[in-house]
Amino acid sequence: MGAAAGLGSYDVTAINMFTNHLEPGSIVVVSKGNRYVRAIGRITGDYEFREDSPFVNNMHWRHFRSVEWIYHGVDIPAKQLYQRNLSQMTIYKMDKREVNPAFFLREKDDLAQKKFKNYVLIIDEINRGNVSAIFGELITLIEPNKRAGQREALSATLPYSKETFSVPSNLHIIGTMNTADRSVEALDSALRRRFSFKEMAPDSTIIANHGKLKATKGVIKPEGIDLPRMLDAINRRIELLRDKDYRIGHSYLMEVETVQDLKVAFKDKIIPLLEEYFFSDMGKLSLILGGKFIEPSEAQAESVFAGNHGYDEVLVNELLERRVYHLAPEEKWDFKSIYAS
Repeated sequence: MGAAAGLGSYDVTAINMFTNHLEPGSIVVVSKGNRYVRAIGRITGDYEFREDSPFVNNMHWRHFRSVEWIYHGVDIPAKQLYQRNLSQMTIYKMDKREVNPAFFLREKDDLAQKKFKNYVLIIDEINRGNVSAIFGELITLIEPNKRAGQREALSATLPYSKETFSVPSNLHIIGTMNTADRSVEALDSALRRRFSFKEMAPDSTIIANHGKLKATKGVIKPEGIDLPRMLDAINRRIELLRDKDYRIGHSYLMEVETVQDLKVAFKDKIIPLLEEYFFSDMGKLSLILGGKFIEPSEAQAESVFAGNHGYDEVLVNELLERRVYHLAPEEKWDFKSIYAS
């Protein structure tokens, strides 16, 4: 507590309360703003005036009390122990009528080991958002050592309510992104510094263990189509033709229970996605899915190009010899052929 020449009337009152009203065994509550408590302690010694205070050069603090800290760390909402908002006066006596006795009747160890419920905030497709609009000043406050109760804790003043705000340590922030989306390359460097990145690669075993076909380990009965094996074969080929970031996720097959479900998943999701990946080059799709899904068109019996085109005849003949691929009718699809040798 500070002391200096020319004290005002409240300064005198505050020093009097600090020196004469507190006594060993008294409980002190250290507030953070008027809505949170950041520490709770018990007075263990008499008042001391230290002329050689280590803080004298900065804050002129010479008035001391020894304190045994019962709790500090994650901020506690003031309403848990007091029925009104806390005052931001330097020191004052709490109104006993507003105190929640049950809170202070806890054993010291119970309070010190208090377990706080964890909360998770998930921001989907975080790489597509405007980082400054999503986080604002919070981009600094979310750092582990800047959280409430930490060594370098920081807070911000909210622009409308003017209340002090900080991020608690029990809040976990998860951002998701698709690495095949090239907007990842332009991901804000401030975001990169504050998040750990963990790849969530396709995992075919999840289909077998948690999908609708978990009772049969991912195999459609009675047809015997092995979904995990099929997905692994497709992804090995995609990785060779493009790269690992373009592999098909297991989520596409989690709800598949019948052959018809599988056909719908391929027709509406997987094949359109592959066409996008390979810019509608159906020949590349034939390397991935095989001839039971992608068929070559019949050779042209005669030129299909306009007459009198004036184009190089050698190149025209090469174009006529090119094979054009198209998607085979559904009734020809053979899913086992994708992974069977």
